[in-house]
Amino acid sequence: MRSIAIVSFLDRMHPALPLFGRTTEEHGRIWQRVCEFENYARDLIEMGIVRPLLRGDAKDDLEAMRASARHVMDVLGWMDRHLSHAPYLAGKEITAADIVTIPNVQLLRRVASRPDAIELALGLDTLDAQLPALGAWLVRMEAMTGYEAAYPPHWKSS
Repeated sequence: MRSIAIVSFLDRMHPALPLFGRTTEEHGRIWQRVCEFENYARDLIEMGIVRPLLRGDAKDDLEAMRASARHVMDVLGWMDRHLSHAPYLAGKEITAADIVTIPNVQLLRRVASRPDAIELALGLDTLDAQLPALGAWLVRMEAMTGYEAAYPPHWKSS
């Protein structure tokens, strides 16, 4: 939730780039996407996949990891379906929904591509191929002005 507060602050500081939309309809759609991601995806990604893999606990309950991976793919499938109709999560422009979501998806991709994660055969190392609209969204997000400066430095070396 801390990242949402930061994005909200930036939205108020720089109103020429309305991260939460220009109209009440856009505002509502953006908040809907933010809340959908926060409520259905963030903890599942972090607690169900990322933490066990980073802590080395993933092999302790392989069936639970595989179930978490299936749930993550279901959630990301929801995003993929939205992104097959629009270039960004809430429409035609980058919004708070995209900015709140991207770090979590990138962390998932980073962790899922590690050799120990691939060895578990969770199926998360090929997100771009399995979810092409999500993969195209990631490419668009990575091309965004300022993306490189916001990318965690310690991720660049690994």
